[in-house]
Amino acid sequence: MTRAIGETMGRNFDADLVGDAYLFWRLRGLGASGLAHPLVALSGDPYDMRECEVAITEAGESVLACRANAIELNGIDDWVLGVHLDSRQGSVWYRKGNTLIS
Repeated sequence: MTRAIGETMGRNFDADLVGDAYLFWRLRGLGASGLAHPLVALSGDPYDMRECEVAITEAGESVLACRANAIELNGIDDWVLGVHLDSRQGSVWYRKGNTLIS
């Protein structure tokens, strides 16, 4: 877990500077038990970055390979920069190929 977070921070150093705790929280959300199709599987202590292990799931592999869309699989209900993204309300648009989908 710490390696994945460290590499993410290192590769995006000149972009948005976020901390390891925030990235860990986001990563845990990708593996939340309430998701229909978790993108990662967590084992160990999910509250300790050093004791938590992460593995990509089949759904996660599909999203990485662009065969699936994470929002179509699990929906989204999140705030990003003051904007509420809520797929249940139809307020989320994303690109699928060259088409804009709502």
